[in-house]
Amino acid sequence: ELEKNKELGGLFLEREALTEELRRTLKEWLSVVICRYVLEQTRQKHEKERQPEVFKKAGKYLQLMTDDRYTLLSTASEQGGFSVELEEKNGLLRKKEDIWSSGLADQVYLSIRLALATLYGKRMEPLPLVLDDVLVRFDEKRQIGALKALMEIALHQQVLLFSCRRDLVNIFYQAKENLENNVSVFTMNNGSFSHLEDVV
Repeated sequence: ELEKNKELGGLFLEREALTEELRRTLKEWLSVVICRYVLEQTRQKHEKERQPEVFKKAGKYLQLMTDDRYTLLSTASEQGGFSVELEEKNGLLRKKEDIWSSGLADQVYLSIRLALATLYGKRMEPLPLVLDDVLVRFDEKRQIGALKALMEIALHQQVLLFSCRRDLVNIFYQAKENLENNVSVFTMNNGSFSHLEDVV
């Protein structure tokens, strides 16, 4: 009888341990479910309230970059979320992401990043916008458009554009017409900066 009671006591202890583990695991699972729900609600709220504003602003930047060739459209996707399409100026052709050239994809991506940065700057303290060789895959015409967009942003917040290309200064001159802001050009040699010129 004593032998059996010891076995029964061990089973009771094991049951208590398993019950405690079940409680702990259930608590973790509920935390994950609640976090996922809150994140999904936040994402939906952002897409409903903020996304149209972001895409409207990004569309303006993209029009500058592509010389008014494309309009940016956001459509709801079947999996939830959204997808991005481009519509040509005449409205006859729409391009989905899978047929964009790498340069066009870079322009769309840059437009959305610039829109997010400028809209964030309107709600909070505008932070400096730091960009490193973002115009590499743009042709000269679209580089001019992108620089116009950057100079428009620079009216309200600081923009620092790093590039290894000296010819970008000449492209700034072409993009600068009818814009009021000043562009300062610095070069870096052997780890030290020197002021080259202002594009006024």
